Amino acid sequence: MSSLMIGNFDGVHLGHRALLHCSRKCAAGGKVTVVTFEPHPSEILRPEKRVECLLSADARRALLLDAGADVVLELPTTRELLDLDAADFVDMLREKCRFRCDGRGR
Repeated sequence: MSSLMIGNFDGVHLGHRALLHCSRKCAAGGKVTVVTFEPHPSEILRPEKRVECLLSADARRALLLDAGADVVLELPTTRELLDLDAADFVDMLREKCRFRCDGRGR
């Protein structure tokens, strides 16, 4: 089994580390993949109210790997990506990460 987490994970704080710990348990010996976005989606969605990130993409990747991720996948944030509906987004992730949804939440 494996685990997939999706988010910005800026700062890689204690809450993120707790999520990674839970994901590691759910992965049951499989890989923990973290999906992030670069640049932050606010740059596309609200450029006038852009969020200043705490970490560079390289620093975030290093901290996520150090905190327990096996793979960090950074998706390029584009208008096309942000306009995907949920089903298409999951299909795109399935292609990139080769995961399965079993409907059990695990």
